[in-house]
Amino acid sequence: MTPELQHFLEFLSVVGLFTLRVGVPPALVIGLAMALRRMDRRWQAEAEDQRRAALDLPPLLVPNPVMGMSCWEQRTCEGKVCAECAAYAHPSSPCWLSRHAAEGKLPDACPTCGIYRARNQVQPVRAGRIAGATPAA
Repeated sequence: MTPELQHFLEFLSVVGLFTLRVGVPPALVIGLAMALRRMDRRWQAEAEDQRRAALDLPPLLVPNPVMGMSCWEQRTCEGKVCAECAAYAHPSSPCWLSRHAAEGKLPDACPTCGIYRARNQVQPVRAGRIAGATPAA
């Protein structure tokens, strides 16, 4: 083996070992962080399922037969009424949440509405109060 080749191989081994020394620990840390994040998401989902079961709430992402219809379709709202309605403007969120955010309170008709009751599985409550809410002291 020639001395130039020997020096080149020594150089390659120093560069390779340096790369291992500097590159492997961050790769391990990144891999461990990704695995922990994945476990945390799974644990949070399990905890949410347990919480919902303890509160006797339906599991998330289970379609509700009444929820297949929007409130303005069920109530047959048209034209100007729909144009001014917060629920119509935000069809991706439940109608009562959109209206509560826009008006500052739950509309009087919501607690007796079939969509609201089916989604929240509650009995009708007095108008203006959200089911399960405790009165402010």
